[in-house]
Amino acid sequence: MLNYKLCLALTLYPPLAAALGWLAHSWAAWMTQKAFYAGLAGGGLCLVWAVLAWLGHRIRAGAVLTLMVMGFLFLADTVQMWQERGLGKLSLLLTGLTVLTVLLLTALVHDFGGPHPDEKSPGGER
Repeated sequence: MLNYKLCLALTLYPPLAAALGWLAHSWAAWMTQKAFYAGLAGGGLCLVWAVLAWLGHRIRAGAVLTLMVMGFLFLADTVQMWQERGLGKLSLLLTGLTVLTVLLLTALVHDFGGPHPDEKSPGGER
């Protein structure tokens, strides 16, 4: 089970990913198709994982796989944007979205924030 901090981060990430993907798509629709669809579909799937995590299910593997795919798709658009346009608002937006995705992925993999309050310690004590 995920701790409450990771559940909250996984809950707040999908609207942000969808909004930033939509914003990137509205600025340059021909160059950010992957970011737009990854933000919408991946954000929706992450929201499902977040709801299941709040209900107490073990969702770490599914959430990690979803974020890995989203990270690769955001990275593809980011690299393309940096190659074609250089430093600009859209390049920085996609870079921030990629970094945010990798940070959440790292937090899920390494379980930052400590153990879940309902889980017992290895010694059998709370």
